[in-house]
Amino acid sequence: MQRLSRTIVCAVAVVGLAVPSTLSASAEAQPRVPTAQKTTLTIAAKEAATVVRHAKERAARKARVERKRLAQQRKITRPATGNISAGFGDRSRHWEVRHTGIDFDAKYGEKVGAVMAGKVIFRGYVRGYGNLVVIRNKKGVDFWYAHMSKIKAKWRQPLRSGQTVGYVGDSGNATGPHLHLEIRKGDYPINPALFLWGPNKGKISKMKIKNWVHDPDVVHLADLYN
Repeated sequence: MQRLSRTIVCAVAVVGLAVPSTLSASAEAQPRVPTAQKTTLTIAAKEAATVVRHAKERAARKARVERKRLAQQRKITRPATGNISAGFGDRSRHWEVRHTGIDFDAKYGEKVGAVMAGKVIFRGYVRGYGNLVVIRNKKGVDFWYAHMSKIKAKWRQPLRSGQTVGYVGDSGNATGPHLHLEIRKGDYPINPALFLWGPNKGKISKMKIKNWVHDPDVVHLADLYN
């Protein structure tokens, strides 16, 4: 509009006509944005763009941390080395009820790692189980680690999958060093082998009731505090 007004004024002047005062004034007195104001606006725009960029970067970092946290919660780790020396549901003269877990014949003093991330809800010495730690994950699944030589995990301590719970031993009712692992939901033992390596790995809700031990003589979580 400014350029059009100036063009009209110049054209009228060339042909010798009188220039209307309003048109001349509008052509000569167009409002201009001061240079300082332009600079201020440019700086403000750049600052706003920077704030937006930083916000997006923070959101991306937060999303990465959350994905990593969820992956850690779902991660399943073998708790000890060695072969399975006693299976789930086995009967033996060494225990009063059907075997409520599986045994790893790991060497004395070897690390015992958490199967899944969770929080320690019990640690201490229990008759039969020896040095025992119970860890509960976010979905209410309990992991029992028994017969350890030494307990490292602390009360209410959150542990990551694979983090050290204690060390293999032969405390309690044990004929030699090994790790006894139990996995429970609703305080009923379920086959740890299926949880660790079965087709529905880590999904207790999809395991059939026949895989559970229902025995009135089974030691329950409430018994540990008495």
